[in-house]
Amino acid sequence: MAAFDLLESPFLLLGVSTRDGEEAIAEALENRLAEGEIDEEDLLRAQQTLMAPKSRLQAEMGWLIGMAPSRVKGVVAALEGNDDEVIEQVLSDSNAVACANIAAFLSAASGTKINVLHQLFGAQAEIEPDYVTETINADRRISGFPEIARGLVEPTLDALKEQHCQAALAAITGSPHPGKRMTSLVEAFLPAKGPVRDFLEMVGERYDRWSGPMLRRIEDEIGVATERLRKNTGDGVALRLIETKLDEWDEYSQPRQLIYDAKGLDEPRSKAIYEKLRVLTLWLANENQCFKQALTISKALLKTFPELPTVLDQASEDIETLEHLVHEAEQIEIFEPLIAILENVNNDVFAFAQSVDRADFAPARNGIAGQLYQAFAEVAKHVQDDPEHADLPWLMIRQLLIDLHNEQKETRVALKVLRVVISHSGANTTLGGLRLTWGIPKGAKL
Repeated sequence: MAAFDLLESPFLLLGVSTRDGEEAIAEALENRLAEGEIDEEDLLRAQQTLMAPKSRLQAEMGWLIGMAPSRVKGVVAALEGNDDEVIEQVLSDSNAVACANIAAFLSAASGTKINVLHQLFGAQAEIEPDYVTETINADRRISGFPEIARGLVEPTLDALKEQHCQAALAAITGSPHPGKRMTSLVEAFLPAKGPVRDFLEMVGERYDRWSGPMLRRIEDEIGVATERLRKNTGDGVALRLIETKLDEWDEYSQPRQLIYDAKGLDEPRSKAIYEKLRVLTLWLANENQCFKQALTISKALLKTFPELPTVLDQASEDIETLEHLVHEAEQIEIFEPLIAILENVNNDVFAFAQSVDRADFAPARNGIAGQLYQAFAEVAKHVQDDPEHADLPWLMIRQLLIDLHNEQKETRVALKVLRVVISHSGANTTLGGLRLTWGIPKGAKL
């Protein structure tokens, strides 16, 4: 469909007003032909448009109806000269049809700083068939053209609204960030009712069709990244690509998500993407224990799809669960060196006892006892502010001492280790019970 161009109106091409009759139009045609500045075919087509009943009505509605001929000239000059101050004034005090036509024309024009899209949307609420009928007939009574019935006005207004819609879409898709511009319009006019809301839905449907190819491309790219991650769960590039493509999806898809959300519905394409990626997060977490990767994708999903009514609670629960699993996995990783050295001690108690007798269970010492001290000190320091795990390194040492005393009959070794551990900076109260259990008075020198 051709762009909505006020400056191509047959009234302007011929230099006539809506109040001029057949004779004035014929005379204007002769004058324009004599001037030779406009193509003859264009002038003849303009005359035919204004003389035929149906096409004349379309031309009237697509022009500046209800505006005095003298003011029309000033408006045209302002449009041609990008005079924002005059244009803003005209938009504020013109009837809704003229305002919408000017805004539709300017939507695709460059140079103006006026928020004409908001003007175009807002004017839809004021376009009334009865007013349009009376305004056109008032001019026709002057020009001598037959008056029109209201029944002819409504379908012509519908066609005009389609032109306005196409003009709005052209302005949106021609901007550097179409999704963000469409989103701003949705956020501004979604609460509206009646003609404005209908116009928003109309533009939204056409925007949805326009954005479809981009969304399909993004979906394919997410699919490729998903397969890469399934082949290699450590593929950080694929993980970052999913995050990046979800951000891109959000920019293009958010307007439709908002419109569906206002109806309490999930936007279908976005819901399908969410479901596919949630399956991936469950596979990463449940079958591969890749909790960090699953958490990264889950957070990206919540960021991208908060407008999906059925997603918000589910995604939030997934994130809470995964954050707990990530924390647990990190703690296990922290404790692994201590667990490993404790296994070595249990496998060679004799070597450990010799190492303790050499006073190796101390800072900066070697031997198996020195390794145990180092691992214990590092883990205890790391988890000291974690209320859930702060006691665990101490409990692990406590269990070792109990085993040395009860199972290995190495009470002497256990006491030496206990003495060092109790003197450790920030000593935990967990070991205090051992002193009493073994009959060692609190404060006694071991």
